[in-house]
Amino acid sequence: MKIKIHYFLHDLLYNYIRRYRFTYLKKNMHSFGNNNTCYKGFKIYGVAKNVSIGNHVHLANTLINASDKIIIEDHVFFGHDVMLLAPKHDIYKFDSERTNNVISKPIILKKGSWISSRAVILGGVTIGESAVVAAGAVVTKNVAPYILVAGNPAKFIKEIPH
Repeated sequence: MKIKIHYFLHDLLYNYIRRYRFTYLKKNMHSFGNNNTCYKGFKIYGVAKNVSIGNHVHLANTLINASDKIIIEDHVFFGHDVMLLAPKHDIYKFDSERTNNVISKPIILKKGSWISSRAVILGGVTIGESAVVAAGAVVTKNVAPYILVAGNPAKFIKEIPH
């Protein structure tokens, strides 16, 4: 009986937090579409108003650092622990000047793209329509539509037939 009550309370609390998270996101983001999914651990650092999320997006426990525009179009799918990192620090600055000197560029994820677990997308990158970023890849350059990329830095692996 004790276990059943524990699971009931866990589910009740989880559903409340999930509803609150979606309410917060819809209120504070530039746009947040319908039928989206995000898990415990989903985070937005920076300015939530810079983030636009389309419909039917599976965010998992993605980390978004949004010091510039982040545009996620419809039907984009994220694996676990994906990071979208718009800002970077200037390597030619030192000490507190490096800490305070942030350079940001937008990130755009086109319709139907799939970002696999633990991939990192850096600022200034556009992922093309239905492109796939393999697990653990670090994307530093644009990815064309219907392409699979993998590695660090991410490189072309093959074209995806469509």
